[in-house]
Amino acid sequence: MVINPNQYEDLDGLLTELINPQFGGTEEATTVISYCEDLLIDDVTETIVESRAPKLYTIGRSGAGKSSLVNALANKQVTDIGEVEPTTAASNAYDITFPDRSATWKIVDSRGLFESVPADGGAAVDTVEMLKSNLNVYNPDILLHVVTPEQVRAGEDDLAVIKDVDDAVVGGLPPRVMCLNKIDTYLSPGGDWPPEQNPAVEQRITELLALVEDILSIPESNDIDEITPARGRLFDSEDVFAAVPTYLKARPFWNVTTVAELLCNYLPAEALLQFAQAQRRERLMRQLARKQTIAVANAVNEIPRKLIVNPNIPIISGFEAYLIALIGSFAGRELSVDLVDEYLDTRNMPLNNVLSELSDITVDSVTGLLKDDLDYLPKSTYAVGRAAEEYFFDDEVIAESEFLAEAEEVL
Repeated sequence: MVINPNQYEDLDGLLTELINPQFGGTEEATTVISYCEDLLIDDVTETIVESRAPKLYTIGRSGAGKSSLVNALANKQVTDIGEVEPTTAASNAYDITFPDRSATWKIVDSRGLFESVPADGGAAVDTVEMLKSNLNVYNPDILLHVVTPEQVRAGEDDLAVIKDVDDAVVGGLPPRVMCLNKIDTYLSPGGDWPPEQNPAVEQRITELLALVEDILSIPESNDIDEITPARGRLFDSEDVFAAVPTYLKARPFWNVTTVAELLCNYLPAEALLQFAQAQRRERLMRQLARKQTIAVANAVNEIPRKLIVNPNIPIISGFEAYLIALIGSFAGRELSVDLVDEYLDTRNMPLNNVLSELSDITVDSVTGLLKDDLDYLPKSTYAVGRAAEEYFFDDEVIAESEFLAEAEEVL
């Protein structure tokens, strides 16, 4: 499931191929295509055509598991793991390449960040200067702060150092996530693993997450997973957006997917594709597809009402056909109009009929204009995108109407 960015370079041509047949190639088609280009293409161009390597900056004490986290996220051994005891602040930048995935990651490891902290607990001058220099040179997207449970309990000094650096850097540090590694230290010999199978361990992890919130003075937070609170917490903070416990000592790793999905949510659009493709995790590619579904559904709200002049609503059909083709390509298929035809063959009806089935459209018998409120249009577009996602990723044919309630919540 690898996306070739080159196939997205002619999205103008794809839109023309999708929309012209509905208007017979008339002047109206040119107008519709122009609106589609303005509302739809820039987002995909930024995410795919202009994709670049994600830039991750790891911080934490030696032995916390920074290298292990990078290796687990990459699904391969890319950094040396071992005890390192640096005495001065330094950084090590390297690229991780995934030739078979058309992806590269840039990693900066700030080795020795906290080991250079003097006895009074303040941020050493060389530490601040190193971080300021790194931020200027590498401009990282996200900071990964890796700590162990023991370091959290005695970690107020480390967090104070980060705050000192944050205050010293113009514009502050990039957004960061705390990875609470080596969470298996809570496991008694012979105890059940993973934590979901061990209520005592799960409770201790939950208490650790609460301690992090207290130390960071987080005003509001939510469980990442309502069913399993020990999976981590999302914070209402511009600085630290989440705390996620992990186990990275040996396979099967625990909770790494949660970290990966969080990064997908917070990485800039242009860094998403290469991060997701290197993961070899279908869920992340589905996240990209879902983001596109929401983006196209929201774009529908920008369509001038004057373009919607008949119950077939060809401009909406054009938006939805475009969305279907994109989702099929995100599932690893070649981007083309054929993906739309294949999808519609499972419905045995043209796309405008699919749309009509999703709404109670009434038309003025004199003017031919829609009389109903058009709020249903973004919801129906979202429903079509979700049904296409189920088809291309899971090979399941599900009626678009099944996703209307979900659209109500999401949009």
